[in-house]
Amino acid sequence: MKRTPTGIPGFDRITDGGLPENSNNVIYGPHGAGKTIMGMQFLHNGYLQENEPGILIQIEEFDSTLYWYSKTFDWKIKELEEKNRLKVYSINPEDYSKFAPNSVEGEILSKIEKIVKALDAKRLVIDSISPLRSIMDTADYRYSLYKTMKFLKKLDLTTMILTEEGSEYMNESDLERHMADSAINLTGKSTLLITKMLATKLRKEEYPFSIKKGQGMNVRPFV
Repeated sequence: MKRTPTGIPGFDRITDGGLPENSNNVIYGPHGAGKTIMGMQFLHNGYLQENEPGILIQIEEFDSTLYWYSKTFDWKIKELEEKNRLKVYSINPEDYSKFAPNSVEGEILSKIEKIVKALDAKRLVIDSISPLRSIMDTADYRYSLYKTMKFLKKLDLTTMILTEEGSEYMNESDLERHMADSAINLTGKSTLLITKMLATKLRKEEYPFSIKKGQGMNVRPFV
């Protein structure tokens, strides 16, 4: 199976070269565990190292936070936006109803499809899907999540879907992990555990990682 390198030191080594190409990958863990940093590093390295444009979908996040990350880790976010190699698309609370089952193929996903085609995007990060989970009952959320993941695969994207655990939204992210091709747990203890990954032989170990200013995430692979 072809791989999409993340460019995160150590991570591609423990995953046979990166994430499975054209896959949905859930990154889950508590608030502050490093999920956004991992997602942004995946997008930033995607263009600089692999010439693959990307899209960031922000849900209840703010541009000021994004650009703080950019300054802290020396990521060229604004430069990539200006070159039309990265698109940041924000979804506000008033837009949440557009993810309901009767409109999941509607306005928001149609907008994403247009952005993908305009950029020839290969990577996408959703940060995070947890607020959408909080406003739907389980049946509606399951249907919407299934349709969304299927839609993103149709666009030939390698996607990171970030989701909170131990938060106000939900204590578990079992549904996302079940539907995804991969599930990666950032434990909140500066360790990473890959609990599931398509076509990959895994070692069920927690790998320590560090997050350093000017560098970002660095995984110690032990292999």
